[in-house]
Amino acid sequence: MWEFQSWYYNMTGMMDAYYVDFGVQYPFNDDFTLHLMAQYLNEQELSNSGYEASIYGGLCEFVFGDLGINFAYNHSDKKTDKESFSGAGGGTLFTNMDMMIMDNITKDREVDAIVSGLVYNHGSISLLYAYGDFSGKADSLGEKAHIVEQNFNVDYNINDEFLVAFIYVMSEDKQSVLKTEYDYDRTQLMINYNF
Repeated sequence: MWEFQSWYYNMTGMMDAYYVDFGVQYPFNDDFTLHLMAQYLNEQELSNSGYEASIYGGLCEFVFGDLGINFAYNHSDKKTDKESFSGAGGGTLFTNMDMMIMDNITKDREVDAIVSGLVYNHGSISLLYAYGDFSGKADSLGEKAHIVEQNFNVDYNINDEFLVAFIYVMSEDKQSVLKTEYDYDRTQLMINYNF
């Protein structure tokens, strides 16, 4: 099955954004599926907003019955004194994690992000582990960035109306010996019941 989407987005006074992604899902048999995707995001600055970016990436996922393994990559080119805005509410990039996204470190530097994940779905239970490595080359002041985030998720759909979801996030700033805003643990429990 082939997949394709493209859109244009104007954020008044900030930027014009052009996005495209495409890919294929290929089932080798009932138990094994390969999923390949590519994406490109181009942002053009408006009104000296400081937002301008060129980001591309890819995603490869293997699904073996209830188990999925995925690898994602995104690269953002350096735009002097500019940064990216990949969207609100989670954004569009394949490497977006629970808290960390490339936008956090793209200002005035080239950034590479690699995320790998393991997903297990069985009946009403879903388990996810994801590891993300976000690395930024030196900006105009010579400062680099290197953030690692790990996500642990458990979702339990008790029935069609009742969901319990748990997430634990560990984030670490590998570039700084001192504690920064990227050094933290976060825990969230959500109980959702639809009447």
